[in-house]
Amino acid sequence: MESMEMFNNLCEIAKMISETFGYHCETVIHDCEHYEDFIAAIYNGHVSGRKKGDCVYITGDPVPEDAFQNIDPGTNYMNCQVVTTGGKTIKSSTIYFKSENYHYGLGINFDISQYVGMQDALDKLISTSTKLEEELYSRQSINQIMNECIGSAGVPVEKMGKYDRMRIIQMLHERNVFQMQKAVPYVAERLKISRFTVYNYLKELGIKD
Repeated sequence: MESMEMFNNLCEIAKMISETFGYHCETVIHDCEHYEDFIAAIYNGHVSGRKKGDCVYITGDPVPEDAFQNIDPGTNYMNCQVVTTGGKTIKSSTIYFKSENYHYGLGINFDISQYVGMQDALDKLISTSTKLEEELYSRQSINQIMNECIGSAGVPVEKMGKYDRMRIIQMLHERNVFQMQKAVPYVAERLKISRFTVYNYLKELGIKD
């Protein structure tokens, strides 16, 4: 295939891709044998701010005149992330076509800046603190252990003194209750003391919750 025929075919493909994926999708044809035609054709060039004849990479950096010497025709760049000098986040791919008559590159640069912000918002929206079954199991376990520890104290909670409560907290620690989520507020409620008091008892016992 002759150089011009290949170039025209790539232009049709590039145009089709840019029109299919719309305003945020730039496609570009690179002539890798002629520096002055580094951008031989471009569609939706507003994405990168480039135009035909520019010698500028998608990043916004200038293309050195010896750049083509370093291009390996067998190396393509797929699904790469680029942050331009203008702050845009671009999803970029380039594939090269080389024969004895031509050496072209077809690039696709999709501006995903708006979607990056949407992804962050979506991640926050769908995030959860724990699985329901784990939470239910934790609540059931801590309730059972608490009942057993209070029962072993042999004193109703209403009549417990500091020593009794600290003894129960020591037993709860030994059974890893304070490794469970929201253990401190639960223990405080069951022992009829404040969370602050629970933390103080833990500190007195040399326990790090």
